[in-house]
Amino acid sequence: MDNEAFHRLSTLKFKRELRQNLTPAERVLWEALRGRKLQNTKWKRQESIDQFIADFLCKEHKLIVEVDGGIHETQHEYDRFRTEVIRDYEYRVIRFGNEEIFKKLPSVLHRISEAIAQTPKILKVSVTPSPAEGEGEGG
Repeated sequence: MDNEAFHRLSTLKFKRELRQNLTPAERVLWEALRGRKLQNTKWKRQESIDQFIADFLCKEHKLIVEVDGGIHETQHEYDRFRTEVIRDYEYRVIRFGNEEIFKKLPSVLHRISEAIAQTPKILKVSVTPSPAEGEGEGG
């Protein structure tokens, strides 16, 4: 197994472990987002962006929601750098603390809804092969 394949495999295992072991605040927010419960948007949890793993990601609106626990109080520089890298991929990042999710979930969901409304939905374009150009059936 080459180094890149090993890295992909270890990242997949790590993401799976994170999904199986959500923090209590992440679990509360996930229950509110999953199954298109919020504005019919599709959310993924623990998704890779560059070398980072986002807590919750909505591809169609290029939005990431991060849940910050106590550790984030001591790593402001790292979080700033991480957000800059993620923004290079044209994602917006919004952050909420654990206590905010536990005590003000309706307000958190309202702020996420506002962020969704500020971003046009990214449409997936399907390309149909052109038989005239030797592509697709009969080509």
